[in-house]
Amino acid sequence: MAVTTEEKKQLREKWFNRSYSQKSLIESLTDAEKLWLDSNRRLVFSQPKKYSPYSYVDSDGVLGGLASDLIKEFNSQYKVDSYYVDYPNWSETYQALLEGKIDYIPTININEKRKQEVLLTTPILTYNLTIFSHDDGPYFNNLDELAGYRVGISKNSSVANLLKANYPNLNFVTYKNGVDVYRALSDGKIDAAAASPHVMYHTINEYNLENIVASAETEFRFELAIAVNKSKPELLTLFNRMITSLGQDEIDKLMDKWTTVKIVHRTDWQSIIFWVLGVTLLLITLSTILITLNKAKTIKILAENDKRLTNAQRVAKIGSWELNDKRELVQISPQIRTLLGLGSEFSLTQEDYRSFVHPDDLEGIKQSWKRALKTGLYQHEYRISVGNEEKWVREVAELTFESNGKLNHASGIVQDITERKIAELKVIQNENELRSLTSKLLNVQEEERRRVARELHDDLSQRLAVLSLSIGTLEQDKDLLPAKDKLNAVKQNIITVAKDIHGISRRLHPSILDDLGLIDALKSEIKNYVDREMIAVDFETTANKVELGKEAELGLFRITQESLRNIAKYSEASKVQVTLSIINQHLILKVMDDGIGFDVQEAMLSPGLGLQSITERARLIKAKLDIQSSDQGTTITVDLPLDR
Repeated sequence: MAVTTEEKKQLREKWFNRSYSQKSLIESLTDAEKLWLDSNRRLVFSQPKKYSPYSYVDSDGVLGGLASDLIKEFNSQYKVDSYYVDYPNWSETYQALLEGKIDYIPTININEKRKQEVLLTTPILTYNLTIFSHDDGPYFNNLDELAGYRVGISKNSSVANLLKANYPNLNFVTYKNGVDVYRALSDGKIDAAAASPHVMYHTINEYNLENIVASAETEFRFELAIAVNKSKPELLTLFNRMITSLGQDEIDKLMDKWTTVKIVHRTDWQSIIFWVLGVTLLLITLSTILITLNKAKTIKILAENDKRLTNAQRVAKIGSWELNDKRELVQISPQIRTLLGLGSEFSLTQEDYRSFVHPDDLEGIKQSWKRALKTGLYQHEYRISVGNEEKWVREVAELTFESNGKLNHASGIVQDITERKIAELKVIQNENELRSLTSKLLNVQEEERRRVARELHDDLSQRLAVLSLSIGTLEQDKDLLPAKDKLNAVKQNIITVAKDIHGISRRLHPSILDDLGLIDALKSEIKNYVDREMIAVDFETTANKVELGKEAELGLFRITQESLRNIAKYSEASKVQVTLSIINQHLILKVMDDGIGFDVQEAMLSPGLGLQSITERARLIKAKLDIQSSDQGTTITVDLPLDR
C-alpha cells in the first residue's frame, strides 16, 4: 500500500514531537530589529532539490529535509512568510543569492570562498566525513587503510574531488550518483565509501541497505549553516537567535527525524481518530465563539484595528494597495495619497501612479514586475517626483495566480525611504571621492618617485662617478703614495654608495620597466630582492612578453614589489614563488610564500598602508584582487582582464 506525502508528514510529526519552546522570539528583539522585520515580512529562499536529508524537493513539489523544519520554525517564531523559488540547478540557486534575487538558502556547507561572498550563520550541524563498509567485509580505521581496496565515489561530487586530491593513489570506482555508490557497497561490488553520516543513514533507511555499517570518522570536518545575502545582516542576526533558541539537542533530533525514520506501510487509525476528534472540537469551539460574539463589538474592534493600522503606516511612512485580476487598484491606503501629495477626493489609477515615477526608473519597474509574474513576489526601489521634490520609495508586493497562471490578486506596500537612500548615496559619493583622492595621491607619489629617482641617477650618481675618477687620479700621484691605501678605501666606499644610490633609484622608479617591459622588470627586481633579503624566490611565467599599458605594468610591478616587501618584514618565509600567466584572456599574477600568515580582515583595517596600497593599485588598473592567508603561508592573486 502506497504512503502519501501527507501521511509521511503526519507520521513524522507524530513520532518526533518538538519539545522546544514555541514562545516567539519577537519579544526579545530591539526596536530597530522589529522595524526591519515589519518591512521584510515576505522573504524569498531557494534550496538544493536533491540534498537529502538536509534539503530536497520531492516528486509532489513538497519541501523536505532539515531545511523545511528550520524554515517553518523561523516563519513561526518571527511571524514572517518565506516563499520558495525554483532554479534549474545548484549553480543558479547560489548565483541568485549572490545577486540578491533570493534572501537566503536554509542549508549550505561552509567554506572559505562562501565566507567572503555571503553571510553565514553559526553552524547548524558539524560532522566528519565517515568511512562506511559492508558488514561482512573488512573494517577501516582511517583513509590510509583503504589502499588496495575498491573505494566507491560518485562522478564529479565534492567528496570525490576531496578524496582524489588528498589520496590520489586509492583504487577509485566511479558511479553516476551517490545512491548507486551505496547500492554497490551493499551488493559487495566495492569495499568502502566515504560519505556524510546523515546522508548515508538516510539512504540506508530509504533503500533498505541494512548491511552497510560505519567503520570510522575521517579527518575531514564539515559545517552546515544558513546562507544570507550580504545586504541583509539583520536577517542573519534573526537566524542566529533562532538557532541558539533551538539548541543543538533539538536540531540533532530534527536531523534524526530525516535520517532514521523508516516509513511503515500501514494505516495509522489512531492518528486518524485523534485528527477527526481534534477537527470536531475545533469546529465546536469556533461555532461557540461566533455565536457569542456581538456584531456591534466586532465592528468597533475592526474600526479600532483600522485606526491603529493607519497610524502605524503614517509613523513608518508606509502605504498599502491592492490590485484585482484586471490589474485595477481596488484599495489604496491614505498614506499613499499623503506620499503623493493628493487629497482623499482624488481617484488614483495605475496610470495616475505611474505618472509620478521618474522616467529613468520605469524600465526597471517593468522588469521587476515581469519577474514577479513568475515568482509571485515583487520588490523594487525607485524614485517618484512630487511637485519639485524627488523621493525614493521601496515597493514590495505578493501576487497570487489562478490555476492557468493568470494573475488573480496582488497586494503590496510602498514605503518612503528617501532619508535612508540619501544617506546611502552620500556614502557612495564619499567613497568615490576618497577613491579619486587616493588615486591622485598614488599618481603624485609615483611622479615624485620618478623625479627623485631621476635626480639620484642623473645628478648624484654622475657626481659620485666624477669623484671616484678624481680619487683614481690621486692614487697615481707619487707624492701621495703613503696615502694610497686610504684613497683606495675611500674610492671603494664611494663605489658602494653609488651602488646603493642606484638600488634606491631603481626601487623608486625602475627605468627597466619603461625600457624592457614588465617581465624583465620583475626578473630584475626579484634578483635584487634575493641578493638583498637572502630569501629564495622562484619566478615563473608562461609568456615571453605581455602587451600592457604603462599604468597596468606599473600597477602590477608595484603590487609585486609591495608584496615582497611585506614578506621580508612580517612573514618569516623561507621560500617565495611569483608566477605570471595568461589564462583565457586574463593575466594572472600570484605571489605565494610559506610564512606564518596573518588575519587578512584585521590587516586591512591596520594603520599601515601595505595592503591598502595593493588593494588600491589593483582597483586603479581594474583588476580583481584576492588575498588568502593561513599559518601555512599567504597567496596574493591579481586577475587582470586583457580584452579591454
